[in-house]
Formats: sequence, C-alpha cells, structure tokens
Amino acid sequence: MINEKADEFLDCSGLSCSLPLIEARNQLDKMKIGETLRVVATCPSSKKDIEILTSLDFFELIRSWEKNDKYYFLIKKIR
Repeated sequence: MINEKADEFLDCSGLSCSLPLIEARNQLDKMKIGETLRVVATCPSSKKDIEILTSLDFFELIRSWEKNDKYYFLIKKIR
C-alpha cells in the first residue's frame, strides 16, 4: 500500500456497490476543508463511483491505486 498521510481513514472492504460511495460522501461531509480521507474498498465499481464523487466541485481525487484486489483512494475536501 502506498503510504500517504490522511486525516481520516474509511474501510469499506466487503461493502457492495454504491455503499463505498455513500460512506465516503458521508465521511467527507463531516470533515473540514483541506482535510484528506483515505478509502479502501473491494468492490470494483467503487473505482467509477469515487471518480464520479470527486468530479464534483467539493472533492479532489489526489490518488487512487489497486493492490491485492483492493482499491485505495485519497480524497481531499476542497469546499
């Protein structure tokens, strides 16, 4: 796993499609502007879901990567 410092961590392993998106959005809504969230998920559709979420003006996808059948995302709240 890439070692990126994040303010918060959210483990969505085992959750089926759309739930990682919903959980990530709920967590990001509680965070302050400028903070980052690292998300790990196992659902392949989370990759597209997180891309859609971070296409909004409120969040920025800093980095995404895959390792051992898991998907990792580092998301920054920008607004």
